[in-house]
Amino acid sequence: MSYDYDSEAGTLSVTHFGAGFNCCTYPSAEISFDDNLILIDENESGEYCSCLCLFNIEYEFENITPGIYTIRFIEIYADDEDVPLEITFDLTSDPTGNISIERNHYPWDDNSSPVGKLIDVSGCGGFQVKKVGSDSSACIKFSYDGDSVLTLVHTNAIFNCCPDTLWADINTGYNLITIEEKESTEIMGGCDCICNYDFNYIISDVTPGYYTIKINEPYLSEKYEELVLSIGLYSDTSGSFCVDRPFIGVF
Repeated sequence: MSYDYDSEAGTLSVTHFGAGFNCCTYPSAEISFDDNLILIDENESGEYCSCLCLFNIEYEFENITPGIYTIRFIEIYADDEDVPLEITFDLTSDPTGNISIERNHYPWDDNSSPVGKLIDVSGCGGFQVKKVGSDSSACIKFSYDGDSVLTLVHTNAIFNCCPDTLWADINTGYNLITIEEKESTEIMGGCDCICNYDFNYIISDVTPGYYTIKINEPYLSEKYEELVLSIGLYSDTSGSFCVDRPFIGVF
């Protein structure tokens, strides 16, 4: 799970990554407050089918003042011997944080994890193909084969015009795919300009389920929306998601 506190708005955002539910029901939760303990008791309702799936569930709490809090999840498919998913933090000094708990049984342990690979990066200006979105937006375009292969394209990624190399670190776990794009300018020193590039990725061993894809962009300031996409992959599917980047093409 992860949390993010906005002190000005007084809101606490919490995401439970890899929450186990029946694949065909509707997730729900009963939330209670006991002093500074936030207890999230997850449930489900609806028609059941013979499989369990992992979901990323987002919660938001309002009127939260700075202080020490504990968030504890009660997971319906966790075993008695499982370590509880719980975190204690001080919002005064740590406004963001996360914790991971291992689960070595179904539905969490499927003996495989997605593996990501950067397969191609365009030159300055992007690939010369028709793009989704506008010239002033960054997008994730995705395509899933319904079995195990997820193809991703990040369009209009901003980097130096003359990098030594562009690459990405790809981390996967509990239905969260995080891509951190990077550049190196140590050898040639870079140029005094910024260009937009396209990155092509293949993520393999992706089982059907609900996933969140997050791309960390090094030139993105806090005032712009992050490129984060949540998708349900249960069959052959494709689509795209875009966010405004009004500074593209300005430099």
